[in-house]
Parts: sequence; structure tokens; C-alpha cells
Amino acid sequence: MTLVNYVTGLIGILAPLSILSQINQQVSWVDQYNSQRLDINILDFYHPNAGVDYGNGFFYGRTDIYTSLIDLKSSVDRFDNYEYVGREKGDDGHVMEIGILEDQDGKMQYVSLTGWRNDDDRLRKECEFIWKADGVNLVHDPLIDKKRAEWVDWSNKHQPKELVENVYSSTALYYNNGQLSRGKTIIDRYGYMNREQWSIELIPGKILMLSKDRAFEIGRYRSSGLDQYMLIWEKTGSEWRVIFDFNF
Repeated sequence: MTLVNYVTGLIGILAPLSILSQINQQVSWVDQYNSQRLDINILDFYHPNAGVDYGNGFFYGRTDIYTSLIDLKSSVDRFDNYEYVGREKGDDGHVMEIGILEDQDGKMQYVSLTGWRNDDDRLRKECEFIWKADGVNLVHDPLIDKKRAEWVDWSNKHQPKELVENVYSSTALYYNNGQLSRGKTIIDRYGYMNREQWSIELIPGKILMLSKDRAFEIGRYRSSGLDQYMLIWEKTGSEWRVIFDFNF
């Protein structure tokens, strides 16, 4: 049994109506993407602060997102299936979601990682990755857990510089509220970790391996409240590093 078929069977048994409603929203996006001519109205699915990476780099802004969609469609004309894998929803209504897409021939799998912002009771995409997978696996490398624990340790020691230098790749991206930071400039964005009262806990929800050296992760973090995060991990040599970070 393939992972896609396994997940399909679980959806009907386990998914509550709120999750099914969210899945249907992504299915609606797929339906519009699959139209013969990619309509500009597909951008209605995206929040004004949205940023995306559909395999050709990270872009934000309506024009660049639409161009990214056209580039994606030039390589994948249709997605025939969307299979929900996991989601994290907070009290504010924002949602992080991981799913699996198949191309029109059923020969290639892609993994989607989506951050849905609750915008006046309407969920809109604020951050999304759709990357080609090379061996999807729900069992992740336990070294990722150790690296995440290191992330938390540096943060709670109020050392954002050491966190970024030891856990992030040199070209990692951090995206939040429409602002993109790269590499060591992320240290400045994490300046709030220097506050004496700062503390955080990361609670991983779902980790999906796209290949032996890449993984998508969604979860919740507890600080002043309970919110959601997404991380993308990449393995270089024997070490995992964060290459992308987004949170609500």
C-alpha cells in the first residue's frame, strides 16, 4: 500500500469536519490550478503578505507569485490528487498544513507545505512550498529532533546569534509578516530572544521526509501563547540545518 492510499483511507475515518473543510479549500485551489488557462483570480487564495517557493526559489508579491504559478504549471500541467497528511491549528484560526500532490500521470509526487492565515474568518495562503519529492517517508531522521532541541536551548539561553550560526544554514530564509531575512540577518529578527523573560517550547506536529536529506516540519510553539510554526530542514554531510523558517 502506498503512503498516498494509506493517508486517503485515514482521512475518511479520522478527520473531523473542520479539517475536511480545510482540505476542501486546498482541493479548490487544485481545481483552479488545473483549469486550462491559469486564471489571475487564483491569487484570491493568497494573503497580501504571501510568499511561495514552487521549486524555483522564494518569491513574494502578487506578480511574482503568479509568475511562479505559471512556471510550475509549465512543468506540471495538472495535479490529479491532493492527500492531506497533517495540520496544526491555533486558537487564532491560523493553520499549518502538509499534503501530498500527484502529477497528472501519477508518476511523480510533490509535497505541499502551506501556512493559512485566518483573515477575517477566511483562510488565505501566507506561505507555501510545493517541492518535488524523492521518496516520501513519514518516519523522520531522529537527528532532526536533536537539532530542534538545540534550537530551543540556544533560544532559551537568550543567544540568537549562536542559534542562527549553529542551527541555520548560511543561506537560510526567515519569513514573517511579509518581511524576508537571509542568513545572519535573521539574528536581528530574533533580537527579542535577548529579553530576560523570554522562553519558548517547540512542539512538533508532523514531519515529512521529502528525501533522505530534506524534511518539512509543522508544529506549535508555546511562548506568550500557543501558535504555529513551519521549518524546512536540509542535511549536509551528517548535520541537519534549518533552511527556511516561518511562523504565525
